[in-house]
Amino acid sequence: MDYDVGAPDMRYQGILKPVHSLLDSEARLITQYEAILRQYAWRTIDFYGPASSAESTMDEYELFASKNWVRPNVEIRPSPLALPPQEILQQLGMVQTMIEEATFPNVVRGMRPSGVSTGFALSVLAGTGRLVFGKFADAMARGMEQANQRFLKLVNNKASGRVTVHARSTVHNFDQSIAPEDIKEFYENTVNLKAEAPEEREREALLALRLWNGGSGLISLYEAQRRVGITNPLEEQNQMAAEKLLEMARPQQAQEVAQAVELGQQRAMAADTDLGGGGGGGGLGTQYLPNQAQLQRPGEGNIQQQRIATGAGRESVFPQGMGGLDTLGAQLGTATGGGRRMPSGQRVE
Repeated sequence: MDYDVGAPDMRYQGILKPVHSLLDSEARLITQYEAILRQYAWRTIDFYGPASSAESTMDEYELFASKNWVRPNVEIRPSPLALPPQEILQQLGMVQTMIEEATFPNVVRGMRPSGVSTGFALSVLAGTGRLVFGKFADAMARGMEQANQRFLKLVNNKASGRVTVHARSTVHNFDQSIAPEDIKEFYENTVNLKAEAPEEREREALLALRLWNGGSGLISLYEAQRRVGITNPLEEQNQMAAEKLLEMARPQQAQEVAQAVELGQQRAMAADTDLGGGGGGGGLGTQYLPNQAQLQRPGEGNIQQQRIATGAGRESVFPQGMGGLDTLGAQLGTATGGGRRMPSGQRVE
């Protein structure tokens, strides 16, 4: 058929158009087999005897009753049994085979064919069956091309202005504008559609990976990504480069943070050393003892200071003498901004 001439219902036909008669035959055979099977499974009963007695027994007889009264000279027998003929099943299998040959193999619909047990054989049959859809994909592509031509003619002859089309999907973002000056009196366009199986997509992806081979193969990364099915390879490469830069920056950021923490610890230790050595009052300004285990819980600094206070057995008080007053004035005279450690081990906020 020529897809450029004729009525649309003649140019575009479904995959079941040539097998409508076979579908009717299949439905008829299934109905016949079901009717015979129902009669075989649910047999009727016949009543033999005088007409009056047989009719009365038949009217009063209940098939699933616990008790039935049968009149004299009346005999009850099951109806003759009709076996479902195997010829109907044979004819049904032949019709279904003809439908499968005219459309697509049943394996495409998920049915395992008889005699095939390996996955490779099933994948080959599925790929072969999907080849049937190739002609329908081509027909749909031609129809889309004609629809695009009519759209271009509408923009050029009717809209006479810029038309913007927005489209969003899970794999592609489309935002394109077109004006009559962009058409330039040409309405040709090309649409390519391909019917493929998931197995074919996986094989194409593996083949593209081998051909690229880390940048030393026969094709470029752009071509490999295009064969895999990425709509916009350049955008994907930009995203990959951004992720690599982020991964490279993380170790450097961690190193900078570690250096800052270490520098802060060193400054804190230097500040504690200056505070301990500058106090007066007989060594009351010493908060930490060098080369000894330091106390971690708050408040125990006072106990430690009591042990080293001048004069054994005498409680350490603050301020003590002129030296303690000088130390207090030096601590309070510095810049504000936080708590200050006192020579007694306490903190003044």
